[in-house]
Amino acid sequence: MKTFIHGALLLPGGDVIFNLEYFGLVRLNPQSKIIRKLAYRTHHSIFQDGDGKLWVCGAKWCEKSVEKFLGLRPPFMDGMILKVCLNGEIEREMSVLEIIYESEYHNLLFTKGQTTGDILHLNDIEVLSEENANEFDLFQAGDIMVSLRDINAVLVIDG
Repeated sequence: MKTFIHGALLLPGGDVIFNLEYFGLVRLNPQSKIIRKLAYRTHHSIFQDGDGKLWVCGAKWCEKSVEKFLGLRPPFMDGMILKVCLNGEIEREMSVLEIIYESEYHNLLFTKGQTTGDILHLNDIEVLSEENANEFDLFQAGDIMVSLRDINAVLVIDG
């Protein structure tokens, strides 16, 4: 099976962290030795917050109907927001579908009429810093911004 690097981050000291598209998150040292692997369907961007934590796009396929996701037909993909420590442990995992269904904006899911497959396509995750929070009256430091390509939306989630 073919894959490619999609999303990379260079750390002080020369380590590099990158996604092998839909295969996992990898950390290499400057000598190309594998330091850490996270076996998770990760993809796209990698964002490092002010505390050094990584925010990574993940994906989970739902092969069966999920009662809380009314209107979606399997198989479908759920975009996952992952907060990952530099040691490779997942500190936090959030379902984008759950976030949308629990909000008043769940109709966003059906704007294109797609009810199966990769409905959202999570592209980017960033966390609003203290420094940037002052620029936005509606948001606070720690809020999580996500970009969803297939429904043409940017969401800001209470961190």
